Amino acid sequence: EETGPAAGDMAWFQLYPPREDEVRDDLLDRARSAGFKTLVLTADIPAPSRRERQRKAHIRVPPKIGPRLLWQAARHPAWSMAVLRHGMPNFRVLAPYVDAASMRNMAGFVGAQLGGTFSYDYLRLLRERWEGPLVVKGILDPEDAVRCVDCGADAIQVSNHGGRQLDAVITAIDALPAIVERVGGSDGVPILFDSGIRDGVDVARALALGANFVFCGRAFFFGLAALGSPGASHVADILKEGVLSALAQTGCASLDELPSKLV
Repeated sequence: EETGPAAGDMAWFQLYPPREDEVRDDLLDRARSAGFKTLVLTADIPAPSRRERQRKAHIRVPPKIGPRLLWQAARHPAWSMAVLRHGMPNFRVLAPYVDAASMRNMAGFVGAQLGGTFSYDYLRLLRERWEGPLVVKGILDPEDAVRCVDCGADAIQVSNHGGRQLDAVITAIDALPAIVERVGGSDGVPILFDSGIRDGVDVARALALGANFVFCGRAFFFGLAALGSPGASHVADILKEGVLSALAQTGCASLDELPSKLV
């Protein structure tokens, strides 16, 4: 309700498929009413996974209040004051469906109600319920891409969720060319790319391998964490500078020339 109007015509809603039809339909209605134009169905988290980095960092939902957390809060007063002003982080989009006063209840709801539901029948149902563009995020296999398109997907987002789900799976950048060849190309569906983007040369590499558009998430969080709101623009500038550098270093006058030079 806040993000949709702020994003205007560029609002995309990423749906982690709920198990309950009522929750799914209400989320879709809310997204549409808030002005979201494009729906992204998340397929790269079919089930929860054991994320060792989060465990090593002692990340808990809800946070475990103890000496470690109190010491970190004392060392980062700006963060601590922001938490006092705005409250603990929460899954605000899901708040209407659970007692959001307890973060533990919210975590339980997420674990019990989201994930484990993706199927091609689910995709067909979403196609019937959503009138705008529909993207399937988390495809690594060309045959899966074909089936998604057959079920009504308007675009394919190649992603392994940044390697956070299964680090032994094929990297998204290695999976990209075969999917482009199968369903993309000049006359095919748009191929979007996600996972592992840390610099402008990563963007250029994905475009060179046939992606029509490149997504980047983690780097922007780094910028926000370091510099606040200006940090996001700073990250965008760094990425843009990296793309321009890749063009210059490879002798490309435009992005269209990248496939012949950078691959």
